Amino acid sequence: MIVDRLYILKTTSSLDSYDFIIASYLLAHWQEACSEKMATIISKLGVSKSTLARFCKKLGYRCFTEVQYVLYYEMSAHHKVSLPQDHASYEQVLAPLLKGKRRIIVLGSASALAALLNYVQLFNELHYELILMLKGGSTIDFLNEHQVDENDLIVYVSLQRSNLELQIDYLDPYIETLFWIREHHYDFLYVGKMAHRQEIEPDSIEIQTESISESLFQLGSVFEHMLLCLKQQEDKQIICPQA
Repeated sequence: MIVDRLYILKTTSSLDSYDFIIASYLLAHWQEACSEKMATIISKLGVSKSTLARFCKKLGYRCFTEVQYVLYYEMSAHHKVSLPQDHASYEQVLAPLLKGKRRIIVLGSASALAALLNYVQLFNELHYELILMLKGGSTIDFLNEHQVDENDLIVYVSLQRSNLELQIDYLDPYIETLFWIREHHYDFLYVGKMAHRQEIEPDSIEIQTESISESLFQLGSVFEHMLLCLKQQEDKQIICPQA
């Protein structure tokens, strides 16, 4: 699917690269991009014709016209998510953390985070940004590159090792990331296997299974609850707008 490929390119490319610039534009302004001429896109983004052509081939298409047709078809389709109704236990943790946030930055193993790609578009439809660290490298550099601040929620996902296993491995980047977050007083949520619920992470959601497929299902459920909390917050703002 072209939308998934665009999100992968956006997530795995540096912020100043042409891949990031083009993918970001196509996702954020797909209606204009699907109706504009190639010359207009090139002029607007400041890229060359050959750069845009290489980008299209990287997506798996022969030309920009093909990209426009497929992108329009996918983005025009009606996206729905089945949000859970019985989410009181999740809401107690998630609602305070999500209040006032516009971006959710998700760290962890790429294999786990790849399962969340479908949620990127769902968050975008609610005007929130879900940023997944799918490429390798330092998590601290990734957070600095995206200029993370107090308006963001940082989520760390660990489906293979428990929080205690991550903490006692001093060579693991997790412990360095945790101290960096604490030093900056940013909101942080741990999602994954846990040795002890209140071990270092006060805000946490436990994944309670050894099955990989069930772990991914529970992880998806956490993000569906996030969507529901954000939607409820948006509805409250509409009903009771700030003075």
